[in-house]
Amino acid sequence: MVVEVRGTVGKLPTGLHPQVYNFRVSGSNLRYPTFGCVALSPAEAHQMALDAGMTDVALTRIRDLGPRELDSFGQRVLTDTPFLGSAWMPLAQAIRELGVRLPYEKTLVLQALTAANGYDDDGSPFVQFLRRADGSLQAEIGSGRSLRHRPMTLAERDVLVGLEWSEPNVLGPLMTKTYLPGFSWYLVAFDALIALTLAFAVTEHDHVAFLNQPDFAVREGKLLTPVGDGVYALPGYGLPRSAVRYDDDANCDS
Repeated sequence: MVVEVRGTVGKLPTGLHPQVYNFRVSGSNLRYPTFGCVALSPAEAHQMALDAGMTDVALTRIRDLGPRELDSFGQRVLTDTPFLGSAWMPLAQAIRELGVRLPYEKTLVLQALTAANGYDDDGSPFVQFLRRADGSLQAEIGSGRSLRHRPMTLAERDVLVGLEWSEPNVLGPLMTKTYLPGFSWYLVAFDALIALTLAFAVTEHDHVAFLNQPDFAVREGKLLTPVGDGVYALPGYGLPRSAVRYDDDANCDS
């Protein structure tokens, strides 16, 4: 099938398989000069650009997904690493399902609740994901919801630097990792979970919460085991609801 697309690339063959589409954005007072997305066709990619608020775009490039951008790659590294394994796949899948539905310029927050910290969010690490309107993703990781109460240690910072997270003084108090258009949410989930386990000693026995996700319980929450109000565990690792008490307040102090 050949589709006529507007822009510098002219006519290009396209099939019904995911590809990365890059656009040049025109107009005044631009926040982002480019936009990129993964789509099945130029028409779908143009619609995604409109959804991001890009009304004047020209398609400049179509490319196939790279090896690390395939979902299978992220799934494989997550299950094969000895620090995670297949037990973490339901949580990675929940992150992926929430991520693909995340609106542009909105943030998804994964809050760990560790047994070592009494399942308290103030002293437990978190990862948040901002989906930018240019199609990129910025992940940020912190040592606790209250950074004054639980600052990141030098050892934790060194581990995150080794995992290719930015230094916290570059873009703010949190350490960051940026993904260009074409990224796989499974690889994003792997990067987040391996950082939580290696830097902050989060284990499969700890719990998680996804903040500000009112539909999570009836959608992605079915992948996990509920252990409290909005709190989940990996399947097979959950404690009875009565065994744990939680603080309902989850304010990010970043």
